[in-house]
Amino acid sequence: MKNYNLMGLLIMAATFFVSCQRHTAESWYKRAQVEVKANSLKRAVLDLNDAIAIDSAYADAYLLRGKIKVSLGENDSACKDAKKAADLGNKEAELIYQQYCKGLTDNEIKNRVRTQDSLVLLYPNRPEPLYNIGNVYFDAKQYKKSIEFCDKAISIDPKYAPAYYNKGVCLINLGDKVTGCELINKAASMGYDMALQMKPKCDALIKGM
Repeated sequence: MKNYNLMGLLIMAATFFVSCQRHTAESWYKRAQVEVKANSLKRAVLDLNDAIAIDSAYADAYLLRGKIKVSLGENDSACKDAKKAADLGNKEAELIYQQYCKGLTDNEIKNRVRTQDSLVLLYPNRPEPLYNIGNVYFDAKQYKKSIEFCDKAISIDPKYAPAYYNKGVCLINLGDKVTGCELINKAASMGYDMALQMKPKCDALIKGM
């Protein structure tokens, strides 16, 4: 009887080992994509960790993990993944890193703001130039300053959806996920495309808290 149990355990262990061996980096990546569609973001990250453990040069896995981490509020870690994917040759990751992760110099900020300042003077009753200044500070990852200009745009036009959306994203980046998602949902209720795309992620983010 003892020998039979030992043999059974050996067979089970061998079967489990063979099953594990069948997993490739690509299969873990595809499994992570399924988890993302099911809003199981933390489980998807674990699957991508396994994919990267098998293939440390799997650029797509780093990029997808970075995108998920943004939804989880882990922006610094997300940027590291975007940078790694970009270094491995992923063009989409390079664009994302340049736009959302790489900080602007003080001179770059001043030059970009100066252009919009002139438009603020020309069109004092329009929210767009103030919103654009907020975008400059957003790109510089100065989120509190960006919120300041979003609020100015909203004070001119309380129905200006892009400003609500950007303010919401800024608040999420600052750690206030609930208020940030409320603003994104407000922008979505106004029919703003980017907010409509973000709403399911926001709902999942709040649900997972």
